Amino acid sequence: MKITVKGKQYDSGKMLFDKYDVYTKARNELAEKVLFNSEDINLMIDTLVFIFDDKFTAKDIKSEMDISDIIFNFSSIDIEISGKVNNKALKASEGFTKGKKFKR
Repeated sequence: MKITVKGKQYDSGKMLFDKYDVYTKARNELAEKVLFNSEDINLMIDTLVFIFDDKFTAKDIKSEMDISDIIFNFSSIDIEISGKVNNKALKASEGFTKGKKFKR
């Protein structure tokens, strides 16, 4: 996953279990909310900082990033993971059907 903070683009690297664990706990806490308060936004920010291995600070995000961008970047984590899983599944299925002709 990539994010731009203070004009610099960062890559989160692999989504290892510890990162995913922190993210899912935050996501589950926020899942039922329709509107977010400042504590919720702080949780999203802290989670993003953790996922990106402290390459930037919460203060960096707060001083530059629009609230909608914070929420979008946090929410994009599940979308990114789902996309990667889907791509792997497609590649795996292509391996099973490579060179085979099917009758219709």
